[in-house]
Amino acid sequence: MSHTRRISAAVVGAVITVALFAGPAAANTQVKTVNHVHFTYVESGVCSFDLTVRLDGFYKSVNYYDNSGFLYKTINTPGGGGPFTVTYTAHGITLTQQSEAFSEMITYNRDGSGWTYTRRGPYAKFTVPGGGIVLLMLARGRGTSRTRTSSSSRGRTNP
Repeated sequence: MSHTRRISAAVVGAVITVALFAGPAAANTQVKTVNHVHFTYVESGVCSFDLTVRLDGFYKSVNYYDNSGFLYKTINTPGGGGPFTVTYTAHGITLTQQSEAFSEMITYNRDGSGWTYTRRGPYAKFTVPGGGIVLLMLARGRGTSRTRTSSSSRGRTNP
């Protein structure tokens, strides 16, 4: 047997051995869900009067897991089967926000020390019937489980 054939046979044998005894390659996993929310609560800490808050609609959520099964990131976006609506009602006036093009991302620390929250896009665009936009907030906000700050945000309100 020639020298080249012996080396080729050894290489082919090594490749076959690795292929037979190596475990399957583990890949990161994405779990996608569409969630429906229908929830009402009273917010007492924002104003000197109570606000009735209603959340209703669909949102998409994608959870990202690493090869060990650790959840390291979640991304939520509106939609997934219908609109997502948020209303604030007080003194007979209702402000409405519906299906804005925003995303929120949560990244988790492996050691359990906390998480980071990032919000992008027009996450607060409230309108009142016949009055148009009364509050518009565009931002790239970022915070952690201990603090929440906005790295750049712009707000607009109509008097």
